[in-house]
Amino acid sequence: ANLQQDILNARDEKHSLEISSLRTQLLEALESRERDYAIRQKSEEELKSRISELSVKAEALELAINTERTKSGELSELFHKCEELETEMNRRERDFIEQLNEVEINKQIVFSELTDTIMEQEKKLIEYKEE
Repeated sequence: ANLQQDILNARDEKHSLEISSLRTQLLEALESRERDYAIRQKSEEELKSRISELSVKAEALELAINTERTKSGELSELFHKCEELETEMNRRERDFIEQLNEVEINKQIVFSELTDTIMEQEKKLIEYKEE
């Protein structure tokens, strides 16, 4: 009976040691899991923070791009307006030159007619003096 009791006690002690070892391993695993979870949580928070920062930067860049597009569009409109004004100015310059040419032609005609009239009047004056 003592031998049987010793065997049972030895088995109980062996099982107690195994249970204690398993408990220790389980506690270590739980602690490791908790550390991993804490590390994961911290990493997620850092990633969320980084995502937030990048989102703000992306919005700022998008705003800057839209501003540049607006400026580019305005510059394009101004350039187009300048081209239109230059075309109009060239057209008016051609019209003005044509008008000047017409005035010059009319001046020559009037001058010629005046010269003819003066010559006729001088001729009449000479004829009148001779009479």
